[in-house]
Amino acid sequence: MRPLIHCALAALICLVCAGITGSAAAQDALSAPLKVLTDNNFRKKAVAIEQIAASGDERAVDILKTMLEGDLYYVKKTDEVVYIRKVGGDYEATSVLTGEVVGSFGNKRDLKRVGINNSMRGLLKAKISGLELRHPRIERRTLAAKRLFATDDADVLPELDSAIAAEQDDTVRAAMQQTRASILAVTAEGEARLAAIVQLSDSVSQESKSLLLKIMQQNDGPNGDAAVLAAAGNSLEDIEAKLELYALAETIFFGLSLGSVLLLAAVGLAITFGVMGVINMAHGEMMMLGAYTTFVVQQAMPDNIAWSLPVAIPAAFVVTGIVGMAIERGVIRHLYGRPLETLLATFGISLVLQQAVRTIFSPLNRAVATPDWMSGSLVITDALSLTYNRLYIIVFA
Repeated sequence: MRPLIHCALAALICLVCAGITGSAAAQDALSAPLKVLTDNNFRKKAVAIEQIAASGDERAVDILKTMLEGDLYYVKKTDEVVYIRKVGGDYEATSVLTGEVVGSFGNKRDLKRVGINNSMRGLLKAKISGLELRHPRIERRTLAAKRLFATDDADVLPELDSAIAAEQDDTVRAAMQQTRASILAVTAEGEARLAAIVQLSDSVSQESKSLLLKIMQQNDGPNGDAAVLAAAGNSLEDIEAKLELYALAETIFFGLSLGSVLLLAAVGLAITFGVMGVINMAHGEMMMLGAYTTFVVQQAMPDNIAWSLPVAIPAAFVVTGIVGMAIERGVIRHLYGRPLETLLATFGISLVLQQAVRTIFSPLNRAVATPDWMSGSLVITDALSLTYNRLYIIVFA
């Protein structure tokens, strides 16, 4: 037993030491280039920017963004690179490296901005884009690709190409490739530009449409490029054709989901009339009782909305079944064989049920929450997404 305990303690110590060593290594990777940022030599600063971007530290993006915005400073006496924020009438300086407050200054004379030039601005934009395009989260990488769409800064292309080569997710890679095509469509010339414009036809996004329209407007004239104009027009026509097809698919999907609801209602009416010969004018109110049963179940279990619907569905069947049996035993069994009289009787019952619900729940609408597993959409393309709640309705029907 003791050897096992000793091994466990040794492993724990190793993990703690590894964590401390990793943290120290990350700080070492940033400390040297951060010191260089206080130098007046722009070439050395450019090298430092490269080192910060290559450090692998999660703070690198914030450092480079702050530097690009002109809000990165250092303390003149200590050369400590800091973020500053105004607190009252003073400037509070926080160390970029440690995250600790290093002092409070009455004015900025004790601080100096980390200066950059136009060349460094282009480098910073490229490195920031590269870091965001390699972010661990898929959403952040996709958003980074969309932010670069149709930019006129070709300096980001090497970082974008590197990110595309390393990307494992097909959807994100496709978004990056479309962004690359959009940049080339704006900045490239000749065959490279024509190829990029043709590649844009693979997309159905509004951004691609807007870019193609802009390119057509720029080249629609005596001084325009006829080949570019034709390529953009063809790509736009391809996108429009795809959008029409996706719109048709979306309409069919919405029709199926709405038809599923109507099918559920119609099946009940058909069974009641076909089996019993009863025209049930209170059928809508029976569905209403099922809806209010769901509302009551959710009110009874507010902390378990995800499980409320599986509980509410059988509960709705039970409640409406009991009400239906009461109506049959109290009224309908005396009117078999007289469909017109069942119509009048069930119409009166529908009024009674409506007034009962108004009395109990008030005439105001009552909301039923959608569980998380029924929320959101299944995204097929930028132009077609299928909502999960409608999919569940079709499956249920």
